[in-house]
Amino acid sequence: MIVAGCAAAPDENVGEPATEITWVKKVMVHGVPIYATNTTGDDKLLHAAGVLAQFLDNDEDGEIDNPKVHQAMLDTGGTIVMTGTQDEAHEMDWRNAPRGQGLYDEETVIDAREQGVFDAALEEIWHMVTDNGYGVAYPDVFGTEPGTALTDAMDIARGGAFDGPPEEYPEGAWYTYDDVTCDYGCMASEYIYWVYTSFIGAQDLPGRLDQIGHEWPLNTPEMVREGEPVLYGILSDPEYRIPMVIPDGTYDGALLEIEPYTFRSPYEAANRKIRRDKFDLVLPEIMKERGVDMWIHVMRESIPDSFGIDELGSASGVFVFTDRGGDRIERAILGRRWGATQRGWGETDYRYVEESGAYDIVAPAVRVQEPVGGPETEYDYRFEGLRDFVAERDPDVIAVNFKQELGPWPTYRGEIDGLSHTDYLLLSEELGGTYASRLVSSEWLMMDYINHQVPSEVELLKRLRRDELWLFEDALYAIEPGVTRIDETELTIMRRMRTGQSQRGRSEGWEDAVVQGGDIVTNPSIGMYAYVLREGETEPPSEIQELWAEYLKVDAILAETIKAGRTPREIIEDYTARFEEAGIIVRDNQLHMVSAKNDYPAYVAGFDTTKTHISMDSHGQTKGARPQSVETYFGPRIGSLGPDWSKDIPLAPYHHFVIEYFFYLPSPGPEGQGQYLFWWAHEEALAAEDGIEFLSPPQTELILIP
Repeated sequence: MIVAGCAAAPDENVGEPATEITWVKKVMVHGVPIYATNTTGDDKLLHAAGVLAQFLDNDEDGEIDNPKVHQAMLDTGGTIVMTGTQDEAHEMDWRNAPRGQGLYDEETVIDAREQGVFDAALEEIWHMVTDNGYGVAYPDVFGTEPGTALTDAMDIARGGAFDGPPEEYPEGAWYTYDDVTCDYGCMASEYIYWVYTSFIGAQDLPGRLDQIGHEWPLNTPEMVREGEPVLYGILSDPEYRIPMVIPDGTYDGALLEIEPYTFRSPYEAANRKIRRDKFDLVLPEIMKERGVDMWIHVMRESIPDSFGIDELGSASGVFVFTDRGGDRIERAILGRRWGATQRGWGETDYRYVEESGAYDIVAPAVRVQEPVGGPETEYDYRFEGLRDFVAERDPDVIAVNFKQELGPWPTYRGEIDGLSHTDYLLLSEELGGTYASRLVSSEWLMMDYINHQVPSEVELLKRLRRDELWLFEDALYAIEPGVTRIDETELTIMRRMRTGQSQRGRSEGWEDAVVQGGDIVTNPSIGMYAYVLREGETEPPSEIQELWAEYLKVDAILAETIKAGRTPREIIEDYTARFEEAGIIVRDNQLHMVSAKNDYPAYVAGFDTTKTHISMDSHGQTKGARPQSVETYFGPRIGSLGPDWSKDIPLAPYHHFVIEYFFYLPSPGPEGQGQYLFWWAHEEALAAEDGIEFLSPPQTELILIP
């Protein structure tokens, strides 16, 4: 998430305004990136890099002072993104930009202490060091959730455990941050910034107390020692190796160089950690539960398999996971994993698995080059040597990637069934009769693996949600009713339409449409909705308020019924009864999919128009080590759709799914104008033992767009 910094006076080194703002350069600081636009001066970029380096290596001996904190920053993708100005950052399109802690050229001050002023680079970079580093490495101490040493101290300093800044702070509070957009975690980040920078003397500048005293009065080390003794003691504790020397940006521990900007996913490091964690935590559990000693997953580029590519890390090769006793599963990549090519093109990133740190054994990649003709074919090499590897481990049950029982629904066209029949025959021949007779389908293992989440995955899902919320707010800010085209928003619009037309833009009648008054603007995947006021309106009309109230009612019922440990069949029975009590009728089919859209006379003839009708389809969602979260129907599916087997799979702890449903609220009108109002929800969430755990606080009030 881009966290806006406090703007200072523009610096004369910013240079001439750029005609187009683009990401052009970066500096890697002990593996942590700082990305910058063409409106950021090279001197400011190098200064910021020096500050970050000094936070990590405060004695400048070239060695990281606290490897645990550094690794946490790498695992969580800690990043600084630099733009020229705050206004520029607010106007940029961030959808395809790097993500991280924001810092502006205009607020970055070189030689700040010599000038007697504060360098905002200290604040913004320290935010990233604490949020991605200390808060992750020592969550009970520096975490920003309620109940940590940091937040307990903050709540004392504020005079209470407020979610955000109160309208008025209690008498005696000495931390009085007043930005109303700052929630609990944000206030904790700000608090450790104030305490730490004062602790090292960075706030002890001429006139500085006059600038910040309304928010933070303990601006010297002595005042922190007297007024905040708990955090003073923690920061002084050598266990945490807190940097004690104020960074000035002149780092001598290693060479910092500006390189050309190359985009890499800000979540790549987190994805690698998730893969390692799932191998460590999920594999041993599910292999033991399913009675599998060895799991072989065959990958070939000509048979696309997103599970192998994204979760395991390669489009080719033979992945072998072996339970050799103990709590850890051995991980190996053997077989025909393609490497460099003769012509130098068509290569995949074959070094990825070699550098991932997830595998114990990685056979060398095979160079792709056609040999002189002879009697041998590719089939002679596909599984060469695997028999000896398997025999040494002597597994009783060997699971292989093919399916037998857990098939998709009829007419589903996207199923990936596993290895080819040819591969199965070649594998069986290589293994020999004894081991070939021990082959079984790995479908239950794959399903378990996909549907078991690990803590690092849950944390990344919440981080992704924070980024998505920021983008949603940015998209709403850019909407000009009557002007902004719907396809420019990349959001979903719901509105009243005539008979036969979709209420969410999926039919004719929406060509070249613009956002207009009366629309509901939404990103259903994050559970966020806004209403566009018509001219003269100051609040939504009664029918929209009724629609919103019905949505809150439905979500509240589902939040209490969808729980880890229950099967979809049990959940369906529970919510059906609760919906009936609330005057909502559960329907098997999605009405807009099986009848003419907005055909109100047909709706009146077939349904009770005094009640809301709902169709549920809360299918699985999966992230794992994939680049992004994707839908999955290979596991529990809550609702009327999907094969019977999907109704009897208990939800694993923190099962990742979507709260998807469509409901239809009758809205009678003058003859020919009556309709049902359509609502679509598709919010990603997690199933905990006591109900739904949302990835962000549920929206309770409809946002209004004037």
